Amino acid sequence: MRRIKVIYGDGTTERYCVNVSYAEALELARRQARKQGTYVRGFSCVRI
Repeated sequence: MRRIKVIYGDGTTERYCVNVSYAEALELARRQARKQGTYVRGFSCVRI
């Protein structure tokens, strides 16, 4: 399980927990950013 915090280019943030690898979690964040029309400015991923 990993705790994810994403900061998007438009200043919004999102936090959630997922059960995937670091690379998969980052890709999920990038996909969400594209849907919102922005980019991933900051990303943290901590294994819990």
